[in-house]
Amino acid sequence: MTEEEIMACLIMKGLTVADFDRLTYGMLINYAYGYNRIKDIAAGKEVPDYDARYQKLKAIEPLVEEQYENSEISESEYLEYKQALMDYERG
Repeated sequence: MTEEEIMACLIMKGLTVADFDRLTYGMLINYAYGYNRIKDIAAGKEVPDYDARYQKLKAIEPLVEEQYENSEISESEYLEYKQALMDYERG
């Protein structure tokens, strides 16, 4: 998408041109994501709860660490878990 297309999408979602001066790119993306999420919830669509998924991953971290140290899971499984956790933490 071009910059103009992104701006047009955000204006359609309720932002003003003045908002572009006050908000960072990350804030604009978060606004668009939140707007779409709220619209999907209002339409009755199934919306994943990423915070709950992250909390579940984080809660089992000690168990995964212990299983890896005891060679109960492979290095590739351990790295896959760690990558999934990092992906959630990065957003």
